[in-house]
Amino acid sequence: MTTQSNTDAIRFLTALDPEATAWTFQTFDDSDRKDSNLARILHGSLVEHAAELERLNSAGAGVFVTINKTNLIGRRAENITRVRACFADFDVADPSTPDRLRAFALPPSLIVESSPRKYHAYWLVSDLALNQFKDLQKQIIYAWSTDDKVHDLPRVMRLPGFFHRKGEPFQTSIVEVSERLYTAAELLAGFPVIAETPLTTPQAPHVCQPDVYAQAALERAVGAVSCAAEGTRNDELNRQAFGLFGFVKAGRLRESGVRDALHRAGALVGLVDTEVTATLRSAWEAAPPRYEGIPVTRSLVIYSDSEAESPATEPPPPRFTLLNRDALRRLPDMDWRIDHVLPRTGIGLIIGQSGAGKSFAAIDLLARVSLGQNWFGHDTRPCKAVYCALEGRAGIKRRIEAWERHYGHEMPDNFAVVLDSLKLTEGDDVHELAHAILEAGGEGGLIVIDTLAQAGPGIDENSSADMGLLIEALQRLQGLTDGMVLAVHHMGKDTSRGARGHSSLYAACDAVLAVSASPQTISTDNANGGKSKDAEPVTHGFDLESVTLHITDDGQEIAGAVLVERNSTPKASLPKEPKGGNVKIVWDKLGAMLREAGDIRPSDAPDALPVGRPTVRLDAVIEQIGPQLPVDAKRQTERTNSAITSLINSGHITHMSGWIWCK
Repeated sequence: MTTQSNTDAIRFLTALDPEATAWTFQTFDDSDRKDSNLARILHGSLVEHAAELERLNSAGAGVFVTINKTNLIGRRAENITRVRACFADFDVADPSTPDRLRAFALPPSLIVESSPRKYHAYWLVSDLALNQFKDLQKQIIYAWSTDDKVHDLPRVMRLPGFFHRKGEPFQTSIVEVSERLYTAAELLAGFPVIAETPLTTPQAPHVCQPDVYAQAALERAVGAVSCAAEGTRNDELNRQAFGLFGFVKAGRLRESGVRDALHRAGALVGLVDTEVTATLRSAWEAAPPRYEGIPVTRSLVIYSDSEAESPATEPPPPRFTLLNRDALRRLPDMDWRIDHVLPRTGIGLIIGQSGAGKSFAAIDLLARVSLGQNWFGHDTRPCKAVYCALEGRAGIKRRIEAWERHYGHEMPDNFAVVLDSLKLTEGDDVHELAHAILEAGGEGGLIVIDTLAQAGPGIDENSSADMGLLIEALQRLQGLTDGMVLAVHHMGKDTSRGARGHSSLYAACDAVLAVSASPQTISTDNANGGKSKDAEPVTHGFDLESVTLHITDDGQEIAGAVLVERNSTPKASLPKEPKGGNVKIVWDKLGAMLREAGDIRPSDAPDALPVGRPTVRLDAVIEQIGPQLPVDAKRQTERTNSAITSLINSGHITHMSGWIWCK
């Protein structure tokens, strides 16, 4: 096991039961193919099974552990001997979940991030009887509107330290551990018994002003339905409607608005109106009111036409929450996509006059984020990077190829380009774009729309009302994808006033990168038209360099351009000789292969291969060098790939289109 996976797994198991020496582990295929060869039940210690669990995880299996104590014979209800903890699966992505849990009267003993912004919460308990577990679990589900299937005694949950393998691999990790041990009496009092649901269909409640938490849930629900895979859409609609109608019954959302939004989302994915209506009716009848996310619990109040305006029950709490100093200190720190330049979530702009290099700046920024590379000296957190190229489509291929040629890196699968037309304020384009991005694993990613003018045809940029529509569309796309949305936009004639159009656009932005042609700089300083809300402003110089892509048969040079950090040394001298381990072995053996290959250019070698430079195929390197590494035969390919990746990242070799050569 890696150091991180070993540490997190041990911390989790130790917190769960410090006296346990053996556990019941379970693995399943995380993908839709459900390969039975990846399914295992393993009884014993983590040390005993670590290698097998890591191997299965690398092959695509999720790694789980039975939370409650077993007799180490099986994983059925009859094999459970003691309740260790109650738990909840927050299966809707929401970065505010840990803060809401911390603020709860009974904060969890453990919080785990199981996949991006989805969490598992555990309440360790000392004396809960086996026959009390299921009812208490249902009370927790009711209180927090979490996954309603998580209430069986032998339930397994993801083991921190291992990778969640659905879609883009994500390492499940511990958010925090308090190890507080509750008594059964405390938990039963903190999660009261669920009241019986009336058999009659409740009428629509009086609705107070919607709150931010419920409104955000509505946005996420519409996105989830819009992005549901075929065969799961009606189930997804039912699940999301069940949760949203809970907010309606608690007076936190308007019923008409929820129904309209869900009808539109259902129609978008091909559900017929009668089917949607029937699903919503069923969800409405089953949904209990939801009060999480507000500081004081309030009772369900349902008014009929004959009832008075004022309820006889407890009045709703104030909509606004006043935070004291301690609450403020518990708020999370700024989460950066590019340190001190670009936050992980929000909306922003890349602005500049025509010809300043805005699109080159956008491509360079997206490339570095997708690869997790340093940007002008600032660390980045890698994510899906999507470039919506609405202008100059014919030149996009050349610009990207120029970047790859200059820096010696292919754009990864994390980088994607959209060439389809996009109208932010018309039809369902925002939801359909979000659908495509989420389907490709782009939740929490970085999206650049180039340009804002092309995405808002017919919009009067100087009109506050029209600009409000564009801002709302950008915010909606951001909310659906839970990432950062940047729009490339022009500066006005008066560059001191920043972005062209109504001032509300600049005001709504969380960051603005201003690109200048003379001098060639990119800046977040408001003196240059930029914006930095939560960090000191920065200004960096750059150059646009020409890159020869190829020579045509008639001798014409085809070139592209690339943004290069001023005074940077992208073609620096070769780093020091690799030392030790598999990297050294692969480096030495690769040198021998390249010398043997000579300088004869293979017919299918990439155009980027310098003239006279020996090259070999990546698969040949793995096939020939892998068996020479001092590792288990099952790990040879993985270790060879790891060593090659290290040599690429250290600048020793270049990889492109399946070929490798020395820089």
